[in-house]
Amino acid sequence: MSLGLRLFIVFALVHLGFAIWPEVDLAVSRLFHRPTEGFPLAAHPGLGALRYLLWNLTLLAPLVALAGWCIALMLNRQARVLPRVWGFALACFVTGPVLVADTLFKSHWGRARPADVAEFGGMLPFTPPFEMAGNCARNCSFVSGEGAGIAMLAFVIGVLGWHLVPRPLRRRFALGLLVLAVIGGGLRVATGRHFLSDVVFAWFFMGFVVLVLYRAMGMAEARHSLTLVNLRADLGAFRAGLRAMQQRPR
Repeated sequence: MSLGLRLFIVFALVHLGFAIWPEVDLAVSRLFHRPTEGFPLAAHPGLGALRYLLWNLTLLAPLVALAGWCIALMLNRQARVLPRVWGFALACFVTGPVLVADTLFKSHWGRARPADVAEFGGMLPFTPPFEMAGNCARNCSFVSGEGAGIAMLAFVIGVLGWHLVPRPLRRRFALGLLVLAVIGGGLRVATGRHFLSDVVFAWFFMGFVVLVLYRAMGMAEARHSLTLVNLRADLGAFRAGLRAMQQRPR
């Protein structure tokens, strides 16, 4: 059974679970809600700083990928790290968090955020994750944009860095990436900005995007060109090219 099929089966089972028991979303959010305070963790300065740190990492990663892609194209055949390695990372962030999460779902699904539903002191009705509603005009709850961004960061690091990690440490590496995704998504749930299902299905959608792009761009072999030695060589060649351009007579 292929990885894609296994992922789809798990997705279908989780989807079925939330369809049968949509109140799971309310139960989880209720753990962080106080009748007189709302979602108090939303005002916690430490959690706010951690959230912005993770968010900035998801913004920095595609910029690094774009820079690497441009350098590889400039080096042409001299590039040791294949341009499509950087192109894969960039395509993952553009397709996943931007197009799928923000454009397709958040802009059209209309699901109200936890802090805005009647169960937690708001004025809007609660709706299950896959029920399209008109309760939100823009930047809605389903799916979690930041959850998608953090998940994609973890996926891309995992795909491109897996072969660089010694075998005895790979389980810890995978666990660390899982913790990263859980912390990033958990912050959004704990602060009343997203339901659990918003985060969980953001992870699934990002996983599907990564699988499709991984196969479409032939990353099974190409990703092995990303090594520290090759990266240093490309950066050295790029700097040498810049110096040569500066020394040309004008």
